[in-house]
Amino acid sequence: MAAGIELSAALDTQGRLLRRLGRTDDARRCYAEALGIDERLSAADPSEDRLRRNVGLSHGRLAELALHGGDLGDARASGEAALGIHRALAEAFAETAVLQVDLANALGVLAAVHRAQGDPATARQLTEQALELWRRLAPEDASLADELAGAVGALADLVRAEGSDPARARELTLEAAGIIEGLAEADPGSLPRKRQLLTSYWRLADMDVEAGDLACAGNHVAAGLSLAEHLAGVDEDSVDAWRDLAEALRRTAGHAAATGHPEEVRGNLERALEIAERLVHRFPRAADRHRELAAAAERLGDWLREAGDHAAARVLFRQGVAASRRRAALDPHDAGAALAVQPKYRSVP
Repeated sequence: MAAGIELSAALDTQGRLLRRLGRTDDARRCYAEALGIDERLSAADPSEDRLRRNVGLSHGRLAELALHGGDLGDARASGEAALGIHRALAEAFAETAVLQVDLANALGVLAAVHRAQGDPATARQLTEQALELWRRLAPEDASLADELAGAVGALADLVRAEGSDPARARELTLEAAGIIEGLAEADPGSLPRKRQLLTSYWRLADMDVEAGDLACAGNHVAAGLSLAEHLAGVDEDSVDAWRDLAEALRRTAGHAAATGHPEEVRGNLERALEIAERLVHRFPRAADRHRELAAAAERLGDWLREAGDHAAARVLFRQGVAASRRRAALDPHDAGAALAVQPKYRSVP
């Protein structure tokens, strides 16, 4: 049994590394193999709670990766399995903090899945349960402030999207921003803290846009772009850093369009497309990278079509279709990939 536990732990470590390198398909295979080992070990000794916890953790990792890749059916199945295990353990050992942390994490992942599936009511219910746990746990363990900020921010996003209580949404957004800014100031060299700060900038910018304050939104977007460029420069091997920069460029283009600066729109969308192309070249077997390339190509194509450059738009739409086809070939079970393979360029005059 000890050898199996060690092998599962090694696979989990390898999966984390592969995920950081952007090789999400390979990471998923590692987590799936670890889950198989964990389930066999737990079945052989059902009374061992540590083995049950390992099964729940592996399900959770698979849920996160499936969500990240757009496989919402798999994400929900894994997320529900993880939540069932962690809820049972947390109820059985109510005074064990680590098991309460597991439960809060599982609630957050499943909430994100429901939100992606278009079920904001369930997402909000799960997020509120997670936030209640984080509010109870964080005062006892300062290291959990990150998770508290994430849960507050996630609830802010859901309340804002719901649209029924803008004051509550603003209150939560500012609370999350305050926590994140405090963490970043306390540890200015931390890259994870800076990535959290980047998320906070986007949330604040969205809030400003909804309030009609484009000038303030522009300040937050500009701060986000500057920070994203810094992160990509200091962590060049991080796929997430480059994806964050692409998102920053997309948001900068959106703000430029809203404020009447078309030349900036095209330049930023072109840079975002270049990043997507670079990541596909670096990870040609990663279906997610082809999905992102298709989205970036179509986004620029849509803008060029509206601007009247139909020839350039047609080229980009074809590039997007080609990327979607490669994505579908790499992941034949991805229903989203099959739907994405549509010859959009035929609608261009």
